[in-house]
This record gives sequence, structure tokens and C-alpha cells, in this order.
Amino acid sequence: CICTTTVLGFDWTYEKIEKHAQRGEPGFFSIKWFTEENPLFASNPEMKRQIEQKRRTSDPAFFAQEYRAERRNAEGLVYDFSVLEKQFLPDDDAIRKLIPEWPSIDPSRQRLIGLDSGADHPFGAVLGIVTPEGIVIVADYLKRMQAISQHLDPICNAFGVRAQDPKIKWASNKNEVNLRLEFGIQGVGIIPAENKHEVGIQRVQSWLYGKQLFFAHSARRTYDQMCAYRYAQNRQPDDQK
Repeated sequence: CICTTTVLGFDWTYEKIEKHAQRGEPGFFSIKWFTEENPLFASNPEMKRQIEQKRRTSDPAFFAQEYRAERRNAEGLVYDFSVLEKQFLPDDDAIRKLIPEWPSIDPSRQRLIGLDSGADHPFGAVLGIVTPEGIVIVADYLKRMQAISQHLDPICNAFGVRAQDPKIKWASNKNEVNLRLEFGIQGVGIIPAENKHEVGIQRVQSWLYGKQLFFAHSARRTYDQMCAYRYAQNRQPDDQK
């Protein structure tokens, strides 16, 4: 049995336990309750008074995290979770409003596949479908401990695409020279994209606020990672920035 008190955003308790429980995976269970629901607090007038004082004097987001088990702590977030929520497509009917033929994909639709081989994280890829309303992320791929050359076929299988399909545009960080070489040998040309993080973050934020980027439930892993993406703490041990 693992018990946790105050959560810290989408921390390890979410990744290792709650996320799996929400999906109904066997062997996982999670529940949350508010501080005032604790019998000890509910029966003690002084403790109840302290909670009410915190409710009146604390920032609502901080109170929700500390006393309501709310994970969506916005501190350090790269992307606004409230905006991401609006762009999430929770079921097939929601996806069909943008891609009517879903779960099939019309071969004439433009597909975008973003790649990140990474040196300090798993090899990642996402599949985006271009629609008149914007880009819909419908699938993702994440694998560890494999040579770059070994990822192309699994990606194609996972995304249901042909590597040389002319309607697909492959893209990666422009510094990923080895990735472009290895995939190029296999007949796949990769567009070198801008590699500055701040530029990419601003572009994604613009798409989100412009309601031009969507996340299908079939790419829930990518959506979860977007919600949890945070800037590193910019503080010294003495708490100075």
C-alpha cells in the first residue's frame, strides 16, 4: 500500500499509479479526498477554522493543491493546462468532428511525423494529421535502448503508414545529423527544423491559443507529457535565482 499526502503536480504518483488506475489497468487503484473530509479535521473545530483561514488567504491554485489534492499546479508549467484541456479530444466522436473518417485516415490527408532521437531520453515520435481546423496529434511512439536505424519500421507499423508515402512530411531537430543519415539510407528524407527550445515552445503556444493544435485520446501519453512539461527550477541552494 502506498499513501501520499500533498501531490506536486503530475509527479511520480501520477505517472506510476494514478494514470494507470484511471485507465482501469489491473492491479492499480487510486482515490483522492479533501483535507476537510478527514474525520480528524471534520470533528475538530480548530482544524476546520485553520482550513477556512487558508481558503480565504491562500492563492486558489495553491489551496487546491494543498487541501484539495489538485494536481494542476501551474508553477513552472511550460503550457497552460487549462488551454490544453480545451484542445483534448476525449473520444472518437470528438475526433470525428475534425477527421470524419476516423479511425481510418483518408490517404489524401497530409501527415506530419515529428522525431526526436535524443541522447538522454527515449526515441520519440508523434503523428499529426493536418485538417482545415488545425493539426490533430493522433498517435505517438516511445522506445528505449535501440539503434536509430531500428526505429523506422516500428514507427511505420505503429502509425499505419508507408515510409515513402509522399503525403508524409518527416521532421526533426536540425542538429540530428545522424538521425537524418540513418533514415536517409532507408529512403526517408527528414526536414531539419529549428532547434531552439524557446522558438518551438512559442510556436506550440501560438497554435494552442489559436485553437490550431489538438490531442486525440489515442495519443494520451503525449497529452499527459504536455501537461507535465515544466521549466527547471532556476534557483541556487541558497534560494537565490
